[in-house]
Amino acid sequence: MRIPLLSHLRALLLAGLALALSASGIPQSGRMVFRSYGPSEGLEHISLTTLSQDAAGFLWVGTEGGAYRFDGTGFRLWSLPEGLPSAWVRAFGAAPDGRLWIGTRGGLCFLQDGKVQTLGPDDPLAAAQIHQILLDAQGQVWVAAESGLFHGRAEAPFRLAEGWPGGPAYALTQEGPHLWVGGASVLRRRDGEGAWRSWTVREGVPAEPVKALLVTPSGTLWARTPSHLRQLAPGAGRLGPPPRGLPPLGVAFYEESLCPDGNGGLFVPTAKGLLQLPAGGPWRLLDESRGLPSGWANQTFIDRSGNLWVASLGLHRLQGKGAWENITQLDGLPADSIWGLLRDRAGVLWAGTSGGLARLGAKGPEAFPPAAGLVLYALKEGPDGSIWGAGEHPFLLRISPDRSRTTRIPLPPSPGLAIAISLAFDHSGALWVGTTHDGLWRLTDPTGRARFQRMERPGDRSLKAITALHEDSRGRLWAATGEGLACLDQGRWRLWGREAGFRPAPLSALAVLPDGTAWVAYREPMGLTQVDLRGDAPRVMRQWTRQDGLASDSVYSLAADPAGRLWVGGPRGVQRLEGSGHRLFRREDGLASTDCNPYSTWVDPDGGIWFGSTGGLLHHHPEPEGPPQSPPGALFVSFQLGARHWERPFLAFEDLGDVRYGDRTLAAHFTSLAFEHEGRLRFQARLAGLDEDWVDLPTRDLRYPTLPPGPYRLDVRALIEAHRAGPVASVAFRILPPWWRRWWAWSLWGGLAACTGLAIIRWRVRLLRRRNEELKTLVYQRTEALELSNLALATISTTDPLTGLRNRRYLEGELPPVLALVQRAQRDRQGTERSGEACLVFAMIDLDHFKRVNDTWSHAAGDLALKQVADVLKREARESDFLIRWGGEEILFVGHTADLEGAATVVARLHQALRGHPFDLGLPTPVTLTCSIGFSLFPFQPDQPEAASWEDQVRLADRCLYAVKRSGRDGWAGVAGQPGAGNALVQRFDQAPAPCTQSRAVDLRTSPREGDLTWD
Repeated sequence: MRIPLLSHLRALLLAGLALALSASGIPQSGRMVFRSYGPSEGLEHISLTTLSQDAAGFLWVGTEGGAYRFDGTGFRLWSLPEGLPSAWVRAFGAAPDGRLWIGTRGGLCFLQDGKVQTLGPDDPLAAAQIHQILLDAQGQVWVAAESGLFHGRAEAPFRLAEGWPGGPAYALTQEGPHLWVGGASVLRRRDGEGAWRSWTVREGVPAEPVKALLVTPSGTLWARTPSHLRQLAPGAGRLGPPPRGLPPLGVAFYEESLCPDGNGGLFVPTAKGLLQLPAGGPWRLLDESRGLPSGWANQTFIDRSGNLWVASLGLHRLQGKGAWENITQLDGLPADSIWGLLRDRAGVLWAGTSGGLARLGAKGPEAFPPAAGLVLYALKEGPDGSIWGAGEHPFLLRISPDRSRTTRIPLPPSPGLAIAISLAFDHSGALWVGTTHDGLWRLTDPTGRARFQRMERPGDRSLKAITALHEDSRGRLWAATGEGLACLDQGRWRLWGREAGFRPAPLSALAVLPDGTAWVAYREPMGLTQVDLRGDAPRVMRQWTRQDGLASDSVYSLAADPAGRLWVGGPRGVQRLEGSGHRLFRREDGLASTDCNPYSTWVDPDGGIWFGSTGGLLHHHPEPEGPPQSPPGALFVSFQLGARHWERPFLAFEDLGDVRYGDRTLAAHFTSLAFEHEGRLRFQARLAGLDEDWVDLPTRDLRYPTLPPGPYRLDVRALIEAHRAGPVASVAFRILPPWWRRWWAWSLWGGLAACTGLAIIRWRVRLLRRRNEELKTLVYQRTEALELSNLALATISTTDPLTGLRNRRYLEGELPPVLALVQRAQRDRQGTERSGEACLVFAMIDLDHFKRVNDTWSHAAGDLALKQVADVLKREARESDFLIRWGGEEILFVGHTADLEGAATVVARLHQALRGHPFDLGLPTPVTLTCSIGFSLFPFQPDQPEAASWEDQVRLADRCLYAVKRSGRDGWAGVAGQPGAGNALVQRFDQAPAPCTQSRAVDLRTSPREGDLTWD
C-alpha cells in the first residue's frame, strides 16, 4: 500500500518553515564562510535568476539555460530537450502535492514525477512571459505575467483575474486574504472579496516597475523597484522610504528580489552585496569584505533548515547559518594567529596576536599601538580595571584602567628563559604568574611596589610548567602543571598525578564547569579527563578520547560556558560537549580556520564563545533555545527495477507491488536534503529479504543485479558522522517467479515429462543395441590411439624443446631404478675389487663465457650453440647414458663407468669433443667454445653405497664445476670418497672441500693445469 504523499510533504513543509524561522541571518560583524557551487557540481549556467525549494525539499535554481535541481550532491538540468517552453527560467512555484510550476520567458509549465507538462495551446499562459508564481492556501495558482495577472489550476486553462485593470504584473505576495500585485509604477491589492485598490506615484510608488514585494510578520509591506526600496506600514495610505543611512541599491542584475530573513526582517540583494534589514535592529551589509563571493547578490533564499543561499555568479551557501563569525587580519587585526583573549568591564574584547595586541570595539578591530609587536599568551583584568598581559617577553605588560599608559614589570631572572603563559588574580588581589618551565610566581601589590615571590612545594622542588590557573569559590587555587593537577589550599600545596587517575603526561589546559567539575587536557595526544573538584581532593570521573567521540586526542584549549557545556579547541576545529551529546564545528559550519591555538579562549556572559586560531579569531554567537536538531532523513531520488523507472522522490514508505521476473535488477539513487551537513553525511542500507544488517555505503547509489523471486524492502537511512540515524526511507516490492515456475506450470511439466520419458526410454534401448557393437570396435581403436598419445605426451613433457635433450622430470622418473641396480651391485661386491661398470659418473657441463655469446652475437646465436653442444654430446654418449638439460647452458651427463679413473676418461673425452668442435653460429667463420666440467662418482663412498643420494652427487659435481671455473675455466675436475673416510663425508666435502682433498678423505682427478684448484 502507498502512503499518501501529500500529507507527508505538508508535514515536512511545516517542519521546515519552523526551522527556517530560527535562521540567524547576517551577524553584525566578522567574516563569513561560504560554500560555492558551479560547473564542478553540475551547475553549468552560473547566471542565476531565481531560487526556490519544492515540497520534497529539493533546491531549485533558475538560470538562463534552464531549471536545475540540487539534491545535496549535484545538480540536474531540465531545459528545452526536456520540454521547457524556454530555457530562461524566471519563477518557480512549489505545490504541496509535489508539483513544481516553472515560469519562463516563453510560457508556463509544471514538473511532475520528473516530466515537464506544458499547457494546452489555447491557454493564455502557454507562451506568455512569466514574472512570478504564487500558490495560495486554497491551492490556486496565481501567475504574474507580462500580459497581466492570471489564476487557475493544472486541470483547467488559466484565466485573467476578475477585475484586473490591465497592464503587466511583475510581483506577487500574500497577506492573509489579501493579494498584493506589483505593476508598472503601480501597487495593487486584491481583498478576500475580489475588490481591488491601487497605489500609484501619488501614494509614493516610484515611477518604475514594482519588481518585488514582501510582507513581514509585523504587517509591513516592502516594495522594490529597479532603483528604490519602499515600505508601507500597516494601515498607512502612502509608501515611505526605508530607514535612513541605507547604502544605495545600485543597479540590480537580472531580476530585483526580496526575501524574508526568518526573524521578521528581510534580505535585499543588491549590486553592492546582500543587505539585511532586521526587525527592530540596524541594517547590515554582507559584501566581499565580509566573505561574500563576487561581492554582489542577485537572489537570496532561506531554505527550511535555515540555510542562507545567495545567487550571483554561481550559487553560494552560508556555512553554519551565520552562527560563527571570523575576524582576520583583513578586518584590522595585526595578524591572523590569535593568542590571549579578554573582554574588559567596558565590554571591549582584547586579543593578543602574533603581531601585537588588538581590541574590538563598536567600530571593529583595531591595533593597540603601545603593545605593537608583543605576543601575549595570557590577558587578565585586575581588580582596579587594569589589563595585564604575559607572553614571549621577559616582562609583564600592564595597561592602566584608562588605557592611556602601559607599564612593563620585569620578571624575575630565569635560568631557562621561561615564558609566562598563564595569569590569575586571587581574592586578595595578588597576581599569580605561571611559566613554561620556571614554576609559579606570586606578584604582591601589583599596583604598587610589585614584588615577585616564587612558590615552592615544601620538601620538594618548585612546580614546573604552569599552563592554566583557576581560583574556585572556596578560595583554592588550582594549577595545571607539568606533573599533574596542583592545588593551593590555606597555604598548603598538594599535587595529584598518575596515581590519582590522570594520564602520564603534562597538563596543558583546565576548564571548570559551573557545577564544580572540571576538564583537563594534556600536552600529549591523550584526550581529556573529567575530574570532580568539589571534595578535598580531585576525583577522576571519566576519560574522553577519540574512541568516545572526541574529534582529536590532541587538545589545545578548553572553555566552559554558563550553560555548563564544554568547548574544546583542537587541530580539527571546535567541539562542543553537552551531556552525552557532542558536535564538531568545522569549515562547513562557518569556521575560517580549524587549527585552534593553545591558551586562546574567552566566554562572554551571554554564552558567546571566542577561540583563537592560526587563521583568525572565531566567535560563536549565543544560540537561542529551541528544539533539539533532528537527524537528517533520507529519500530516494530515483528508483529503477529493470525497465521500470520512477523519477519522483520516495519519502517514508512506498509499496511498488508486484514486479515481473524480467525486471529483477534493482538500481536506486538516494540522498538527504540536509544541505548544511552535506560534507558529514554517510548512508546505510539494507535489503530485507536478502540482507538483515545495515551496511555502510561509499556512494549514494545502490545496485542489485538479478534478484531471486520473493518479497523485498529496501531501507536507506542517513547519519551525521557517528550520531544517531535519521528517518528511514523504504521501498517495498515483490519479484514474481518466472512463468515456468508458477503452480499451473508444474502440472504441465509433469505430463510432458512422463510422455517424453517413455519415448526416450524406447528410443534409447534401440540406440544402445546399435551402439554396443560400434563401441566394441571403437574401444580397441581408441585404446591403441590412447597408448600412442600417452607415449607422445610423456616424451614431450620430458624433453627440452630447444636441444632435444631430456629434462629434469625425465631424470627423476628414470634414474631411481638405475641407482638401485648400482647400489645392489655395490653391496654384492663388498670386500672385493671393483670390476665392471658398477658405478655411475655424474658430470655437470657448463659452457664458458656463454653470456658473451648472447651479448656479442645475439640470443639466436646462443640457441645455435646450445643445439650443437647437444649434438656433440649425443654423438659421444651411449644409449644407456643420460643427457639432461639442467638449466641455461648447464647439461648433466650421467653414465656408467667402472671407477674414478674411468669416469675421468669419459669426462676428458666429452671435454675434448666440445673443445675441438667448430661452432657454426651464423657468422662468417666458425667459433671455438670451451667448457668446464665437474663430476662425482656414485656411490661416493664404496663402503657406504647409500650415504649419498643422486641429488648429493649433482651438488658435488656442481661444487667441482665451480672450482674449475674459479681456477681459470676450460678444464674438468671430479671427486670420489675413500673407503673408511667416516660418516657425513658428503656434507664435510660440500662445506670444506680443500681440507678433505688434502687429508685424502676424497680422491680428486683434474685436467692438466698449473697450480691447485681454487675451491672458494
